[in-house]
Amino acid sequence: MKILLFLFFTVLINSVIWTITVPMWHTPDEQSHFAQLEYYVEQKTLIIDDQYNLSAEIAQSEQLLGTRRDNRGNNKFTYHPEYKLPASRSFEGIYERTINSYPISQRSQMVDREAAMYSPVYYLLAAPLYLQGYNLGLIDRLFVSRILSILVHVILAVVVYIFGRKLWGGTVLPVSLVVLVSLQPMISFVAAGFHPDNLLFLLYTLAILISLLIIRNGVRWSYLLLLAITVYLGWQTKIFMGFLFPTIVALLLHQFLYSRSKLLALIVGMGTLLVPILVLIIQLPLPFVPLVSNTSPLRNYSLFEYLKFRVPKMAFEVWPWYWGVFKWLGVVLPLPVLRVITRVTLLIIVGMTIWAGKNIFKRPVPFTTRATLFLILVSVTYVAYLLVWDWRNMQVAGFSVGIQGRYLLPAVAAH
Repeated sequence: MKILLFLFFTVLINSVIWTITVPMWHTPDEQSHFAQLEYYVEQKTLIIDDQYNLSAEIAQSEQLLGTRRDNRGNNKFTYHPEYKLPASRSFEGIYERTINSYPISQRSQMVDREAAMYSPVYYLLAAPLYLQGYNLGLIDRLFVSRILSILVHVILAVVVYIFGRKLWGGTVLPVSLVVLVSLQPMISFVAAGFHPDNLLFLLYTLAILISLLIIRNGVRWSYLLLLAITVYLGWQTKIFMGFLFPTIVALLLHQFLYSRSKLLALIVGMGTLLVPILVLIIQLPLPFVPLVSNTSPLRNYSLFEYLKFRVPKMAFEVWPWYWGVFKWLGVVLPLPVLRVITRVTLLIIVGMTIWAGKNIFKRPVPFTTRATLFLILVSVTYVAYLLVWDWRNMQVAGFSVGIQGRYLLPAVAAH
């Protein structure tokens, strides 16, 4: 118990240090997410204006701090690691007094488009914190709102520990898993800021944990209810939660059919995993699915051409970003560190392949083997769905919206 308390305290302190160290608007798209929170609270509505959803105070603060984006989505920091603001020679930040002195009237004065336009759950959870610091300046309100990310990050550590206990038992491996997940640099960076990805990481991990319980104990109504609630809350946080839904359905169908016909269970389960890809390829009109029309700028851009473009970027751009990309895409982990990580990962892939060859045909199949195969499936299908979704999105938008390394982190516990 002392080890666990020390572990969770360490995760908490790590998260607090990151939070107070990372400057305002320097975590991924933080100004967009705080703009959405501020809009909800100040306008007292969940219906956001498409064109005017950025307050005057946030716009002015971004201008001072160099994070105001141009029409191509770049600011003074983007791809410029050498750029930095002058340091203050006192305890007070160089623009702190100015930013914290904006009048309350500027919070409801909308001047531009910036809000993230995400689903509302994370922002509703943050609203009480925002209101708690309502009479404070902009910087103080942001850091008060960041407390939600700290809390969610610590809860993620608890869920990951339970995840490890259910998978392996004992203490050493579950504690190791918490360290690998909670102290992962990019996760720590995202958790330092105000961002709904933190809640998505937690809910995605919780849904995978419940799936492991189903693999271990069979289908129960309590598990189905918890899964339904978790997936729904995840969907109302970020649509990427939908990438796990087909895998869960495939698991449930496999569980129901396995006792009747192992071959049928395998065919139905694998067929279910192909449904999202087919939906995107044949263009079924479903919510949040990009629909390519005759007016789409890249309607003739084939999946093959897209993969030729995207796969190299996944290997040489997204892979380093997965481990940590800071200062508005300007700084990654040192190259020697990334080389070590890459070589270890290749060794892991070889080891996992040998392990699968030895264990997949064992009868009866042990729980750890079934669980590990499921986690591999979660990881692979997530990337497959993300790529096909991004391809269609690119056709509709006319340009590459881009895949960032943190987009892969919802499945980090499985990784």
